[in-house]
Amino acid sequence: MANNISFDGRLGKDAELKEVGETHVLNFKVASDTGFGDKKKTNWFNAACWGKRAVALEQYMKKGQQVTVYGELSTREYEGKNGKDVSLEVRVNEVSLQGGKKEDSPTDEPF
Repeated sequence: MANNISFDGRLGKDAELKEVGETHVLNFKVASDTGFGDKKKTNWFNAACWGKRAVALEQYMKKGQQVTVYGELSTREYEGKNGKDVSLEVRVNEVSLQGGKKEDSPTDEPF
């Protein structure tokens, strides 16, 4: 059974590239809005991209960058300020950079 998700949003801060064993992981947070007016809600997703894709993508993943993310969704419970909270986590299969072209932006090809 497939567990796929896709969503648009903006990065809440610059992505962080780390080494895990012999591979790389790029961690980033994406804010995705739903609804409008007084019913507007922002969902925050913790996303992780692995391997060569993570290294290639890191230079473009800066705070405010609009992205479309495709991946597998999971949840994790943790103790937050107000008791138990749930974190939405995505293992990224593909990321598309959105918005206007910048000098340092890649082509429209997804990562």
